[in-house]
Amino acid sequence: MNKKSFGQKSRYKRLTLALTIAGSIGYLLMPSSIVSAAGQFGYDDEEFPPQYLDMDQFVITADRTPVNKWTTPANVITITDKDIEANHYQTLAEALNHVNGIIVPVASNIPVINGLEKVLILIDGHQLYNDGIDNRDTVELSAIPSMKNIKRIEIVKGGGSALYGSDAVTGIINIITKKGEHNETTLDVNTGLWRQHNYEITNQGINGDFSWFFTGGIHESHPFHYPGNVSRINNLEARESDRNDKTFTARFDYKFDDRNSLILSGAYIDHKYNGVQTYSPPNRYKSMSCNNILLVYNFKENSQTPGWLRYFNDAKFRDGYDDDRDRDRDTAEDMHQSDEGISKFRVQGVDYQNSWILGQNKIVTGAEWHQTSLTHWSWDYENKKISNTAFYLQDIISLGKQWKIIPGLRYDHNGEFGNQVSPKFAVNYRMDDSTKIYTSWGRVYKAPTPYQLYAAFKGSNNLSPEKGHTAIFGVEHDFGEKSSMNFNLFYADLNDAIDTKDNKYQNIKNEKSRGFEANFKQKIDDNWSYDIGFTYTKVDIDDFTPNRKFTQPRKTYSVGIHYDHGIWQSNLLGIMGHGGFDSKFHTATKYAVLDFNVNCKVHDNAKIYLKFNNLTNEKYSFYGVDSTTRAFISPGRSFIAGAEFKF
Repeated sequence: MNKKSFGQKSRYKRLTLALTIAGSIGYLLMPSSIVSAAGQFGYDDEEFPPQYLDMDQFVITADRTPVNKWTTPANVITITDKDIEANHYQTLAEALNHVNGIIVPVASNIPVINGLEKVLILIDGHQLYNDGIDNRDTVELSAIPSMKNIKRIEIVKGGGSALYGSDAVTGIINIITKKGEHNETTLDVNTGLWRQHNYEITNQGINGDFSWFFTGGIHESHPFHYPGNVSRINNLEARESDRNDKTFTARFDYKFDDRNSLILSGAYIDHKYNGVQTYSPPNRYKSMSCNNILLVYNFKENSQTPGWLRYFNDAKFRDGYDDDRDRDRDTAEDMHQSDEGISKFRVQGVDYQNSWILGQNKIVTGAEWHQTSLTHWSWDYENKKISNTAFYLQDIISLGKQWKIIPGLRYDHNGEFGNQVSPKFAVNYRMDDSTKIYTSWGRVYKAPTPYQLYAAFKGSNNLSPEKGHTAIFGVEHDFGEKSSMNFNLFYADLNDAIDTKDNKYQNIKNEKSRGFEANFKQKIDDNWSYDIGFTYTKVDIDDFTPNRKFTQPRKTYSVGIHYDHGIWQSNLLGIMGHGGFDSKFHTATKYAVLDFNVNCKVHDNAKIYLKFNNLTNEKYSFYGVDSTTRAFISPGRSFIAGAEFKF
């Protein structure tokens, strides 16, 4: 076990005991009118719709069970398949960048929520893991193979460590995939600037109790063009867009009855980067492939208390991905000619969850066993493994229609760092059918990755887990059927956050994020609607990397104007930001980016579309290295034209 194991367990036990006692006393001392009202109801007196996934009012990520969004103490944003289709989002990064308060820099392809990269990515509820290479705190979004098989994306802002554990620090992104609902094939073809060519086909079908959903795609792109005549040599991110990708996904569903089903799904991604002589080092060739398999047995479906047993096995293979390969190894040239790559990463695990309603309580409990395995060139291909076993328990206490009180607890046993207890406490108050006030607080625990512990030149076995806490307070309100708003305050404070100094991983003293967010949506009439958002974020990080700087703009704005009538549909989407940029590192101290798309349904089974990105050709960056001549600049103006056919 690492010598810096969690320790101080008595402190967490005392904290957990205090929360339990406080919750019990609070209930006993609650005004009699509330207690009396609670006794008149069971857990929830609202009728539960079986097809909750098709309803805007229900979400499943916040509490790991289906709940009405008005009764969960969380800020939840949903992107539906209709949103994806209307805007023809090519990647998950493109879709997330238009969500207020989320940034996905082109330099990392990593989502930033509430100012930090510590975001949990899920597919159908199961966690995708990060191999830790290149200082990444979460999963690269290029590991998501297709937008065509996505039913909805649920984004929960704020911590979720009691239920989800590691990585769920500032947010959770849960990608819920489609299952076959009818017999149909769809072909989507588009082309555009920078020699972008995308071909994607889907096929879905149903035969009795068996259904399937397939996607396959080829995606080609030459280097992005950047505003200001930036050369490919000087721009570090040019090689990332010069690539040829192939993707494939498959999902099979078998329905035993209305309460039990079996799911087998898989995904394959092959990213090949077309390195050329102008890159450093010369003739550098890069590739990354991912293979993901998920097997799930669902029971008690179409109820408020579903359960599951699932097994997953996710693998990632990188070849030629690290600068250190050519800089630091004498045998680098030999390795280029071998069959072995930079790294082989695999995570496999078993998850179990069950839930029950007992009077006024919904009890959610589960167990997890996950094993991470990494083989990396820097330790001569020795295989390093870390296992983590976890148990979690959450009680959603319903006090009539108005109050939900949610204490939760998670226990982790990490093979390197021992035991950790992470408590959580949340409250939701529903003032009426259209207003809720909520708050939550939780502990954070994030263990170092195998790469951070063992990588040559960078790794350190003296690292401690990142620890801290997160909190959120928010209000949501509907102004009738046509408009709504939400406002929330957020806070995250991490100690022993892991960063690099002198090309070595170390624990820094503190990493802190706080701010607020406000959103407003309105449907003007049957044809027009709009939404606006504003986020203020202040991030303080003890800086161990003075020559490399990431900046979360302190003030960001989002706007969307939407038109839908007859055969025409169009969207104007804007993202803006300023504050906190350093002219030494960044190409601009503010930005205003506008994207526009238009769709024309020429036939019941055919549509054509045109989309423009970065209409104003803004030159801006979130990452910089020493000077703006080596900044990770975001792409300039571009367009894509395409057609979609169904048959």
